[in-house]
Amino acid sequence: MVRRSKIADEIVSVVGYPAARRLFDYYGGKQVKIPNGAGQPGPFVARLIELLGEAGFKSLIARFGGESLTVPQGHAHALIARNRAIVEDFDAGLSWLDLIHRYHLSERQLRSIINRPVE
Repeated sequence: MVRRSKIADEIVSVVGYPAARRLFDYYGGKQVKIPNGAGQPGPFVARLIELLGEAGFKSLIARFGGESLTVPQGHAHALIARNRAIVEDFDAGLSWLDLIHRYHLSERQLRSIINRPVE
């Protein structure tokens, strides 16, 4: 079973999965101070807006503004999303060979993912 971070879950619920994935990819494993929205925006704020979009950025500062966070790397969320995609592709009729080439996994690994409950 994949262990997930509570902070990762909360970030995903605040900004949505695609934006959270971009944040995890860019800042994962690093400690950052989330701005509180006051003061002049600098390059860090510009990067956050680029990664999260304006609405995601506003949601992030509304929830975490002024806090220092260690941004999760989000590996567990990535695995869950990948496994869901595998199941969806299998249900859509992709062959084992297509799945093997698309996801770079063995047939045994794919069968294990497809036969377990979706998280």
